[in-house]
Amino acid sequence: MKAGELKINGKWLNTEDRAANKYEIESALALKPVLVHARNRRFGAALIALAAQEKTYQNTIPYHEALNLSLRFLPIYKSQAQKIVNNADELIRKRDLSLSRLSSGDKTRIERILAEEEAQYQSQLTKAKGSGGKWLPLNRFHPESAETVLKSIESESNRLQKIASEKYIDGGALYREFLQSIDKNDLDSAKLQLSEFGRTRPPKEYSDDLRDQLSAALAQIKLIEAQKKAEAKEEARKAKEEARKAKEDAKKKAKKKSK
Repeated sequence: MKAGELKINGKWLNTEDRAANKYEIESALALKPVLVHARNRRFGAALIALAAQEKTYQNTIPYHEALNLSLRFLPIYKSQAQKIVNNADELIRKRDLSLSRLSSGDKTRIERILAEEEAQYQSQLTKAKGSGGKWLPLNRFHPESAETVLKSIESESNRLQKIASEKYIDGGALYREFLQSIDKNDLDSAKLQLSEFGRTRPPKEYSDDLRDQLSAALAQIKLIEAQKKAEAKEEARKAKEEARKAKEDAKKKAKKKSK
């Protein structure tokens, strides 16, 4: 790591690989929360993380890997929410019945625990609603939240399946190809690749960086061409001067012979 290498998804990348794959690496790091939340079965949080990165990294391999993972866990998430909708009324009835049968001291203690859980849930609920209210936290005693989640799952499944089925431009590959073209001074190809890269809707700083690199390369080419023209002009001037001198020398020799 001190040498500039990076380990990502179990693979070490040297400094050259990091530079060539910068856009894809940033995409993978940005989408890491989707994988972490999904692994911990925090499916709502995983979908929020996916949506947060969608506009920026939708046309990358890491996004589509996270997208496919989301499509796999959505049925599990749906099952969790549906179970709450189906069982909440019975759970509430059993809870209330159990509380009514407890002694005064035990009832007070359990009610305090339930109140703390409810307060924590309401705090999570308020936060979720403040960020859009699409993925509300699930709670076994709140079927209304689960019903909202079920509706969101239905619409989101259709939308994500559509994205997954469509072909996309691989922004990471275009980024690498652009850098290769710049290294080879193939600026015509670089121009086309930059245009295609822009269609992937990358973060502005990436487009700006590649545009600056292309501008610098074009400026360098112009400078080299100007230097070559100046050198050619100087060579032509020297050749003309030498020809003039040679002509003058020839005239002088001819005069001497005539005398």
